[in-house]
Formats: sequence, structure tokens, C-alpha cells
Amino acid sequence: MTLKQYKFLKMIYRHGVSHSRIEKHFPAYRNDPELCDSSFQTLFYSRDGMFFISVQGKEAYEKRRIENFRFRFPVFISLLAFALSVFSIVLQYANF
Repeated sequence: MTLKQYKFLKMIYRHGVSHSRIEKHFPAYRNDPELCDSSFQTLFYSRDGMFFISVQGKEAYEKRRIENFRFRFPVFISLLAFALSVFSIVLQYANF
């Protein structure tokens, strides 16, 4: 799933979204190859001028969200630990 597809599903996941709102955020969504992919089209459906996420779409969105968390959280902790290490070294050698 590409970033654009993820953002599209994220917008629909929270609540149903109208076609006009989709056009505002994704101007060429009708001709975009990423959003017109047949396998991606199964993740949402359109009814009465609104986009809704399907069960498969919810699963794909939540899986991607969990994968992002599993990657970003350890990176954040590592960067925080590195910053604290650098800060402690600077304090150790600083002449206060």
C-alpha cells in the first residue's frame, strides 16, 4: 500500500467522506493509477455520493497503522536515548 492509498483510506476510515471532499484532497483521484488499482478498489465502496471503507479496507488500514507504530516507536526511543547520551557527555565535559 502506497502512502497516497494509506492517506485515502485514513480519510475514509474516520467517517464516510463525500466525493467533493475527496476531490478537494485528491484532485485527480479518478485518473490516478494508485487509487484506481483494482486491488485497492476492493478496500472501499461508494454509495449515495459518499465513500465508505469496507471490512477489508479496515483490516488493511489497521495493519498499516500497526506496522508504522512498530517501526516509529523504537526509532523514537533510540533517538531519545541518543540525545540523552550526547547531553550527558556534554554536561560531563562542560566547565560549569
